Amino acid sequence: MTNTRSLNLLFIVLLFSYLIIIDINAKTDKNSQSRASKKYPNKIVDTGQLKCYNNTKEIPYPKLERSFFGQDAEYQSNTPFVP
Repeated sequence: MTNTRSLNLLFIVLLFSYLIIIDINAKTDKNSQSRASKKYPNKIVDTGQLKCYNNTKEIPYPKLERSFFGQDAEYQSNTPFVP
């Protein structure tokens, strides 16, 4: 019975530690983004990329935390100037 109680306590401590680390990282990311926007006030222009690729061919948009997720085509932002 004490082994189960010890494991439950360890799990709770690890879970809270993980949640604290996530919170700290989220706050750090927000601060670094605001510093970057002050340092570089110009907007980043979208490249117009619409397709995603793996190492050899075009693929459907990858899902979050899957291989090849985060490609430029998955993000639409400021439209590029086309004369």
